[in-house]
Amino acid sequence: MKSKFFVIVLGILWVSVFFSVFSQEQEDKIPVLTFKDTPIREVLSSLGAVAGINIITAPEVAGTVNLQLKNVSWEEALDIIMRAYKLDKEYVGDHILVVPLETLPERRELETLAKKTEPLETQIYRLKYLDARDVKKVLENQLSPQGKITALEIEPQKGWRARGGLEGEFEKAERETGARIRADTLIITDIQSKVRELIKKIKEMDVKPRQVLIEAKIMEVNEDVLKDLGFDWGTGGSVHSGTLTNQPIDKSNGKVVGELGVINLSSQKAPSVFGPKADLSGTWPFDAGLSLLYKKLTGTEFEVILHALEEDVHTNLLSAPRILTLDGQEAYIMVGERRPIIKSSIESSDTSVGISKSLDYYQNLGIEFNVVPQICEDDNILLNIYPSVTSSSQNVPAESQIGETTTTDYYPIILVREAQSQILLKDGETVVIGGLLKDIKSKSVYKTPILGDIPLLGNLFQRKTTDTEKIDLLIFITAKIVKEGEFTPQNISQYQDRLSTLNPKKERTK
Repeated sequence: MKSKFFVIVLGILWVSVFFSVFSQEQEDKIPVLTFKDTPIREVLSSLGAVAGINIITAPEVAGTVNLQLKNVSWEEALDIIMRAYKLDKEYVGDHILVVPLETLPERRELETLAKKTEPLETQIYRLKYLDARDVKKVLENQLSPQGKITALEIEPQKGWRARGGLEGEFEKAERETGARIRADTLIITDIQSKVRELIKKIKEMDVKPRQVLIEAKIMEVNEDVLKDLGFDWGTGGSVHSGTLTNQPIDKSNGKVVGELGVINLSSQKAPSVFGPKADLSGTWPFDAGLSLLYKKLTGTEFEVILHALEEDVHTNLLSAPRILTLDGQEAYIMVGERRPIIKSSIESSDTSVGISKSLDYYQNLGIEFNVVPQICEDDNILLNIYPSVTSSSQNVPAESQIGETTTTDYYPIILVREAQSQILLKDGETVVIGGLLKDIKSKSVYKTPILGDIPLLGNLFQRKTTDTEKIDLLIFITAKIVKEGEFTPQNISQYQDRLSTLNPKKERTK
């Protein structure tokens, strides 16, 4: 009988080894499985040998098996045998206990009774990596009715005080309740078997997390070109003020018998597309550019004004933030400035009413980058990314008036370029998001009808304004899983060398 058992075991093992070279779809499938008058205990032991687990049979399990199966896994074969021979299985840790189906309710009732009489035990377990509060949420529903689990928490000190704030009433805490400190101790009270079960699960979960190095290159090119050209001319010497002055054109016996007044204006109002980055009015007298005035002061007075302006603004923004974070944890980096926003409030007393100003909040301007990496199978990395580029070049005035008191507050217009996406990439791979975000060309022409349409000569009766704005934004993102011991002294030296290129006079410390 023993020789027959070993032949069966060797046959199944040979089949499993042969099958290991099959395709992925056929993995863990047994092509042919045949048992003839084989004791059921030997059959179950053979399946356990194939699966690499212990299958224990209760003393009541007996009989022989006659069975032939094709292309099945060991789990499917075990389930078929369980149903065919009125058996049931129960997992005990990593082992399988097989019992007759009719005895299972009685066994479970006895186990339940034993657990009720089983003494309680308290274990203090110190976690290596996980937060005890998170583990507590997972295990609370797995306790027995008598069980209890507690996470030992340490009350943190208050957070860092405000950076860049004002003194007195404007002083604020960056973090009111302080940074969350990891709780690393669990106190578990339960029956002995349940405590051992929970601690085993904790050990399986409490593994060292992997880290991901995120490198981003954010490049923005902002080009804004404004051109403005126009003529003002007319009779008299006050054309620039918009005054129409008549000039004599016909005389009889020394008396003026005919007058003529002509005026062509284009500089009294700024065109709708006139949007310079600098604080320019766009009307006479001009703040910048060329203004050329010619006056004829004898005879028939005549005045011509030429104004020409060109503004060319190019902004290149390059940021290369690099940040290291744990798998599944959010990382945030901000490079820029914090712009104070002022608010006005009314203060009144029995004798007077006034307006006071105070700090409302700080607005972040610059480059902000939020990312949450998640390491998936085959060293793929799922990234939740949220890059944002904000800037401000103009302010909006807001006036408040109480009685004869007027106050003006200026609120910045915030320009935002942002993207939010989920991407999947391989370890060390680089992806690019973004592209051409804005390309606007605006053109306006003030002109005198008919005269302004004459080729070449018509330019004297026109004011042309052209504003071209173009923004390109490219974001390159590289994610790399940091291997154990990858940050060697040589790696750190490379980062120090990068800093030395920014400050050549500073020698790197060795």
